Order: sequence, then structure tokens, then C-alpha cells
Amino acid sequence: MGFDVKIETKTRDEILNITLYSDNNNLLIGKDGKNMAALGTVIRQAVFNELGFFYKFNLDVGEYKLKQQVIKKAKKTIVLMDSTKIGKSMPYTFCRPEDVDVLVLDQEPDDALRLAAKEAGMEII
Repeated sequence: MGFDVKIETKTRDEILNITLYSDNNNLLIGKDGKNMAALGTVIRQAVFNELGFFYKFNLDVGEYKLKQQVIKKAKKTIVLMDSTKIGKSMPYTFCRPEDVDVLVLDQEPDDALRLAAKEAGMEII
């Protein structure tokens, strides 16, 4: 079970920022980012074993953490979603329904979605 991973590195304020991009980001991220956190722990330990000290770095996959930070700092969160995503389950998410203020859809939502949006305090357009 292999897959290709592109690695992008940038240094900012003496901290190495590593972002992984893959055709299988969901596997690297895992539920609530748990696989990504575990991968970070393995990398941190491997670097320590090799260098003898802990090197500061941030690990992100497909800008998962960046998207979470943007949503937390946003005054208003608007999600544009096509109807093929409705009812689908993804192995990872970077926001929850209660984080979304406005949901823009390409078709009228069904009653169940309207109710879920109302309960989450979300407006549907």
C-alpha cells in the first residue's frame, strides 16, 4: 500500500514548517488529525535519535491545520459545497457544522439538512 507524497518545507522564525501533499491526505490526517499527530511524534523522535536534540518543526498535511486556524480566526465562515458532498462521510474534516455560518449549495437542501443547519445555527443559501 504505497502512495506518492510531495513535501514542502519552509522556515519561519527558526521553526521548520513541513507540509505534506498526497493523493491520500485522508489517510495521513486520520480522524481529528490523529494520524498526523502520530506521524509528527515519529518524525520528532527519529530526528532526536539522529541529532541528539529535539528540533522545532510543525507538520501539516494538505494545509489541514492552516484551514482550521483560518476558520477559528474568521469573523464569518462561508462554505461553498456542491450537492454531491451531501450525505457523504469523509475520514477527516477541518471544521464542524457549528463552525459554519453560511452554507452555499447548488440545489435546494432536503428537510433533514435544513434541520441540521438550523440546529447548528447555520444559514443555507
